[in-house]
Amino acid sequence: MSAITLIRFSVGAGGVNDPADVRAIKSLLNRIAPERGGPAQKLVETPAADASLTDAIIRFQAAQFGWADGRVEPDKATMAALNRPGLDIAIPWVLPNAEQRARSVSYAAMLTSFSGTVRVRLPGGTWETARAGMTLPRNANVQTDDDGRASIVFVGDGT
Repeated sequence: MSAITLIRFSVGAGGVNDPADVRAIKSLLNRIAPERGGPAQKLVETPAADASLTDAIIRFQAAQFGWADGRVEPDKATMAALNRPGLDIAIPWVLPNAEQRARSVSYAAMLTSFSGTVRVRLPGGTWETARAGMTLPRNANVQTDDDGRASIVFVGDGT
């Protein structure tokens, strides 16, 4: 299991751009295959937040979410996605046919952050304690107690 990278402040367009956080985001972006939204050319891992960093964040967000604001915030969707394992593996962008879709599990959402008591039940499973970065397939259930909050972003088409 790889370590999770955390930042303290926002990075990118309109961000605080703390030098340590900027380096961390550049490092995360550089490990991502271009086919999955990584930079076309590796970023120079300096502490400077420049146009190439913002462009790389936009490219990543557009590839992963279909939207982009050019900024990475702590505990938000882009940060969670940057920490997802397997993004360094290039994949061919071929749409699956109906038979392939029927056999595969496509993830419809990701639990990006939560507070308080939050539980998740995957289809056919039992209730378990939620974990940040947890992927949620279609028909998963999320339950919070009165003190609980969960932030969920849609990361796939859910088919």
